Amino acid sequence: MIRLLLALSVILSAFTASAGSLTEANMGWLTQHPKQIQEALSDAENRDFVPSLNTVLALWQHRDGAITGEVSPYLVQGIITAPELVLGALEAHPESYSRWLKQLSGQVFTAIDPAQVEPLNQMKLALESALASYIIQPDASHTESAKRLLEQVQATTVYMVD
Repeated sequence: MIRLLLALSVILSAFTASAGSLTEANMGWLTQHPKQIQEALSDAENRDFVPSLNTVLALWQHRDGAITGEVSPYLVQGIITAPELVLGALEAHPESYSRWLKQLSGQVFTAIDPAQVEPLNQMKLALESALASYIIQPDASHTESAKRLLEQVQATTVYMVD
């Protein structure tokens, strides 16, 4: 019995170490391929759409403050492109989704460079449009989550850090 418990302990600690390593590997891949991920998440027919979205969602699920800022713009792009798919994944983690909504303005719609203001405004408008279109679809499964997000986005303005 002790051997079994010891073996189980070793397996569990190896799994925990792997999870941390996988998060680090995903984050490394994300930071090394931002253009590729952005392009993939802009087109649901792109062969890299699902793998890129899976990476972003995995990072979102294991995020801390810094990772939230890195991942959120990609998550927003995924919502613009495939709201049903992404909102369903976010709904699976309701507390985390609520926290993310509260942080959305600062994590996504804050510009540190004047050149970022216009692209962020365009992303905001695209997100509002995608959510509004999604909410009125008769077969939409995640309308409540979409409405919460839309309300948050509409109450947000792009902020330029001085």
